[in-house]
Amino acid sequence: VSNLNLSEPVILGEISLIRSNLMLGAVVQAIGLDRLETHYYDAPRPERSAEERVVAVTNKIRKDLKVTRAGDSFVIAITFSGGEPGLVMDVTNTIAQTYIDAQLDGRRASAREATLRIQDEVDELAVQVEAAEAAVAAFRAERLERDGGSIEAAGQQLANLSAQLIAARSERVAAEARYDQL
Repeated sequence: VSNLNLSEPVILGEISLIRSNLMLGAVVQAIGLDRLETHYYDAPRPERSAEERVVAVTNKIRKDLKVTRAGDSFVIAITFSGGEPGLVMDVTNTIAQTYIDAQLDGRRASAREATLRIQDEVDELAVQVEAAEAAVAAFRAERLERDGGSIEAAGQQLANLSAQLIAARSERVAAEARYDQL
């Protein structure tokens, strides 16, 4: 179950899913319509349409199938009665595997959808970053041109300002030291 908030209604919903025509139809296809008709009717019934045959066998399986909650746990028990032990095992195991495969397919589909949404967001953000970087570069170029300088001149100006800042800090520290001595 992909929903980790398990409750009685969730478990009952999963039990209904396991007993559904869709799930049991997939089981009939996996095991083989002829094999199941031979079990239930002693021979395949090709005179009927394939859809009628699948519906009839699905209804027979449902009558022999018991899907319950195991005690107070969140475990689902699948029991199939009647028939040869090999067929009973095949039907039970195929129902369980079909259910598990359906759950995994659902999770894979959800993961694909989430991945596509995230990829779309990443692509959109990449476009925004590229536009922002282009705007910053244009702004820098405009400022340099307007202020009549170049990148080298701006670098030199930054170095001069840093030197002045260091000198101002040194003078402040010296003045504080003189003040502290008073």
